[in-house]
Order: sequence, then structure tokens, then C-alpha cells
Amino acid sequence: MDRPRPPSLRAQWVIAGAVLAVSATLARVAYTRFPALYDVDAYYHLAVARAYAERGFFQTLDWARFSVMHDAFGDKEFLFHAWLRPFASATDATAGGFTALAMLDGLVAATLAYQSMRSIGPWGVAIPFLVFGGSVDFTSRLVRLRPEILSLVLIMVAIELAARRRALLLGVVACVYTLTYTPFHVFLGLCVAFFALGWWTDGRREWRLVVYPAIGVALGLLVHPGFPGNVRVWWIQNVTYFLEAAHLDVSGENMSRTTSDALLLNLGWLAGMLALWRARVRRSTPSADARLRDFTLLPTVVFGVLYVVRARFVTYFVPLATLSVLRTMAAAGEAPGPTVRIASRSVPFAVAFSVCLLWGVYALPMIFKRMEAVALNAFRPGAREDWEAFARAVPDGAKIFAGWQATEQFVFWAPRAVYINVLDSVFMYAKSPELYRAYLDVLQGREPDIPFVARSRFDSEFFADDGQYPLARGRLLNDPRVKKLHDGNTCLFDFTGASNEPFVVDWKLLPPTVPLPPPAEVVLDPQIPGYPRATAARDRAIEGYVDGRRLGNASGCLAFAHVEDVVEPNRANLEVSPYGSADIYVDDALVAAIPSPRLAVLGNGVIIPLALDPGRHRITVRTCPSGDAVGFYALVR
Repeated sequence: MDRPRPPSLRAQWVIAGAVLAVSATLARVAYTRFPALYDVDAYYHLAVARAYAERGFFQTLDWARFSVMHDAFGDKEFLFHAWLRPFASATDATAGGFTALAMLDGLVAATLAYQSMRSIGPWGVAIPFLVFGGSVDFTSRLVRLRPEILSLVLIMVAIELAARRRALLLGVVACVYTLTYTPFHVFLGLCVAFFALGWWTDGRREWRLVVYPAIGVALGLLVHPGFPGNVRVWWIQNVTYFLEAAHLDVSGENMSRTTSDALLLNLGWLAGMLALWRARVRRSTPSADARLRDFTLLPTVVFGVLYVVRARFVTYFVPLATLSVLRTMAAAGEAPGPTVRIASRSVPFAVAFSVCLLWGVYALPMIFKRMEAVALNAFRPGAREDWEAFARAVPDGAKIFAGWQATEQFVFWAPRAVYINVLDSVFMYAKSPELYRAYLDVLQGREPDIPFVARSRFDSEFFADDGQYPLARGRLLNDPRVKKLHDGNTCLFDFTGASNEPFVVDWKLLPPTVPLPPPAEVVLDPQIPGYPRATAARDRAIEGYVDGRRLGNASGCLAFAHVEDVVEPNRANLEVSPYGSADIYVDDALVAAIPSPRLAVLGNGVIIPLALDPGRHRITVRTCPSGDAVGFYALVR
């Protein structure tokens, strides 16, 4: 029996165009249930594209003041952002982003259909629907507006060009790839692997498969408007990142899948691949497609190993594994037959294949629930209204302290503000590991005095969050230096006019040999050193936390004394919130003992009623460390 011929070249293009149109339309309809773009990276990409449309390419990324990208942006997705410009410039840029994403999804489907038809004939048209519907792990990556979708298409094209020995076109694709997506080394590495594989199997050293792509990569780097900043950014993301990963806050997509998740999320696709394999029949003599088969299997193995390590590489593994199966069949002269053997029975292949396609009816709602659990903002009712309210609350030119992931959204909704870092933590770490550690201390709730640190070390007078860092947010809720400008799922706190007037910050450090409570003459001794306040007057005006770490060694307990001269009878409440344990004395009396750490959270301390008659009074706080921090707040409420 003759092997079923694929449609003519013209018909293949027409069918692929139809698949693109249908797939993009279905994807766009599906995205109507998303109140916002699922992936925070998408908002960053749209923000950059919109900024390009408004003012052209720029060399400095003002949104990332403490990142290497502030010094030299070197946009690592330049062509992707250039392509996004009309979508980001739409009246509703979010809707434009969904349209762009649907078009990219359609392009992947069309490329799969085109290449599948060339291997197994008309059945190839159904392959994209098996991949999208059967592998919800893959589909969950394709709902993210990222350049990796274009990267997948370019790699699928490059495999066929390399197999067909179209080296010049392969070089052109390498240039486009380098301008579109940062890991050009992966593309070039695949070309080197193609060269080695061809040498191994055919005995031919086809240097053009390496030389032309290398020239394409070099041209892509050199013609980039941000050269040489783009090379530095590439090095930091692809070398520094892996060397310093242990010090970085790594996102969940860089973790691995469990075996059960990998099977469950890809079950329909795996069943479909098995059905195709079990249904294969010899239709012709083995063809000359063995080279294309081998050139597809090689990157499939590479990305399969990467998928085991990092879940995000399912983007490449599933479509390439699909093409590997189809091209293995084609190289053997095989194609799907009319039936498939299941156990001891024969079932019509069309029926078995259709059942696999229907897996998506069950699996897609399941993955939507998983996505909703991971990214509440994309599915939460009122998410967009919350972001719009946040944007209205942000003053022009505001200097905002925020985490890099939240900033990816904020630069879209409030682009006239400036932030700390955006896109990835490694770009901040590469500029200053010390500042990066201080930044993490603030976000993860270890730093007690957020207004002081944000202003003194990060030149910021606002704090914003999208719900990722509740401990940091909780530290600010009861801080009298802070004004709430927006307090929804996202928050915006202002301390531009902050004053530390209610805080007791003038203390003397008592020697460890002094008994407690200390005698008055000891506290008044001018030889007793004072607590070292901030140096700059601007910083002194906002500091509120008495930080034992300023004294050098904060590994032991410390005792501080404050003298209060009262002219008239004074009644007040003093809140003392230590980081660790503490004892508080007023004059000669122990008025409070705090045995367990309070982590210096305002509102979580002990309220001490003060009834001070005219005269001189002493307030003494002895506090011990918790972890590597020791200190306290003393706030008159």
C-alpha cells in the first residue's frame, strides 16, 4: 500500500494558515475568562513595548534603579518587544496582550500542523490539537505572553533547516533568535550538536551548520541597539544566575515536576502518542527522512533532560517529542493505519485518537484551577480594578520599594514611577550582593524598620506589594510614620512626610557589668556611650528602631537606658516591641517582661502605661537576640 502523500506545498500552507486562524480564535475566546494576563512577565513585556512606541529605544531602564539594567538596559528580548508595540499601544493594552498571545499560540499550532503533515500526511492537521489538549503541562506554558513561544517556533524551523542543509537560512534564523530571546547559546549549541551528529552518522563535516549560525548570532548581538549592554545582560542571566542561584529568590517555574504531576498533566498527549505508535503500518519503503528524524531526536533528548530538572522546559519537550515520533514513523515508511491495537482488541484509530483529544475537556479545567491557585491575581474578580486603583494612587515620579515580581505588573499599571528591580533578582544581585541581601530582608520580614531602610539605603519613600510579602506589609500596618494610599490586594504605603517624633530613639548603651535597673548616676555618666544614631539628618528624622546591630557584635543581650525629664505630670502609653525577649524597667521597677520574641512588629508589642510625675525618670530596656537580630521599638502611643 502506498504511503499517504502529504498535501501539496500550497495546500500545506493554506491548511497551516487555517490552523493558525482557528487556533488563535479559540485561544482568544478562551482568554476572555481571564480577568487579567496570567503571567506577571507579560505585563513587563507589554510595558516595555508600549514605552518603545512612545519614545523609541532607550538605554537606561529607570524602572530598575538598583539593577545592572539601569546602567545599560541591553534589552534581551528586543525584537519580541518591537513586535508587541502595536498590541501594547492599543486603547486596552491588556486586551492587546491577549490578542498577541493568541496569535503566538496559533503560530505554534500552525507550525506543528505544517511539519506534522509533511511526516504523516492528513492526520498531521490533528496533531496541534492533541498537543494543546492532551498536554495541559505544555498548554499552561502557552498562556504566558513570553518570547519563549517564538523561541519554540524558531527552534522547530531551525531543526528542519539544519536537516535539509539550508545553512544560510539557518544563519538568518540564528540572527533573529538572538535579537528575540536571550539564550542564543542554546540555539548555537544545537547547531554544534547537529554538526557533530552529521559527522557521526554521515561522515561529513558540514562546517556551514556551525559557521553560518555563529555569524548570525554575532550579527544579532552587534546590530542590537543596546550593544554591548545586551552581552553583559546575557552573561548575567545565563552564567551568573547559575553560579549564584543559591543566593537568589528563584521562581517556582524553575523547579522540577513530580513524577505523578508529569504523568497526569501529560496523560492525554502520552496516550495519543502511544495510539499513533500502535497504529503505525508500513506504507512505503523507508525514506530518506532519517536525517530529519535524528536531528529532531537530538534536541528532544536535550530538552527532555532539562524538563526533568526544570518544569518550564516542557514548552520545548512536548512538541519536539511529538515531531520525533512522527518523523521516526516517516523515516521507517510508516503512517497511522485504520486501527490501533489496545490489549487484544483492535479499535478504529480515529476513535482512539479522538478519545485522547477529549482528555483536554477534563484536563484543561483542572489546569485552570492549578493556575488559579498559583496566580490568584489573574483569576481574582476585581484584579484589574485593584491595579487601576493602585495606579491612580501612585504619584508621578514616585520612588517605590517593591519586589521584582510585583514590579513587573506595576511598571505596566504605574509606568511613571521608578522601582528597585524588575524581571529577575539576579540583575540586582549582580550590581550589589549587599544591597540585594538588604532588599530580601525587607521583603521577607526580617528587617524591622522598613521606612528607614527603604529611604536611607534605597532612596525610596513608598512601599508597594501585590500580596506576595505579607510579613513586610504587616510591619507597616501599625507604623505611625506610614500613610496608606491604597490597601487592596495590592498596597501602596507612603512615608514621604514621615516623622519619628513618637519614637524614643535617644538611648545610652549600658556596660554589661551595670546592675539592672541601673542607678541614676550611671545613666547620667557622660562616659556612657550613646546609641549611634543615623548620620544623615534626613535619615535621623525617620529612624524608629533601636538596632543593636549598629554596635558591631549583636550576639548577646544588650541594655539601653533613656532619661526623660518631665516638667508636668505626664500620662502616656509606651509600646515596646523587641525583636527577641526583653525586660523593661521604669525608674527602679520592672514593669514588663517579654519572654518570647515579638520580632519588633509594631502593634505586636507590650503596652506599658506611664504615669510620670515632674522630675527625671529612667526607662531601661534589656533585650536579647532572636536569630541574628537584636533591638526594639519604643513608641509613645
